[in-house]
Amino acid sequence: MIEKSKIDIQVKAYPGKGRGVCTMEKVREGDVIERLPVLVIEPEIYQVVRTLPFINHTFVWGDGAKRAGAIGFGFSSLCNHSPEPNAIVRKDYANDAMELIALREIPEGEEVTIKYHNVFFKVA
Repeated sequence: MIEKSKIDIQVKAYPGKGRGVCTMEKVREGDVIERLPVLVIEPEIYQVVRTLPFINHTFVWGDGAKRAGAIGFGFSSLCNHSPEPNAIVRKDYANDAMELIALREIPEGEEVTIKYHNVFFKVA
C-alpha cells in the first residue's frame, strides 16, 4: 500500500515554465514531500512513448538492458527542472513507487524542483 503524503502541496502556474509544484507549508530537509505509485512501461513500449507529447512527465525506470520508463501518478511528475534542485526523486523499484524527498528546508510557497538527468526536451 502507498500512503498519501501528509505535506500539503499544490500545482500552480510559473511564468515561462508552465505548471509546477509548490509547498503550502514549510518542509524540512529529508521530509518525504510525496509518495506516488508508478506505471512501469516496458522498454519496447517506452521507445514509442518517448515520441509522445507527455514524455516530459515520465521517468527513466531501471538501467542497462532492463531500462524502461514510468509514469508517476502524483504531483511529482509536474516538478520543474533546476540545476540546483531543492528535492530529489527516490525510486522504489520493489513497490513500483517513487518518493519526492526534500534536499534542504523548503519554505512555504517555494516551488519544488528536481534535476532532470536525461533531458531530451527544452528546459524552460
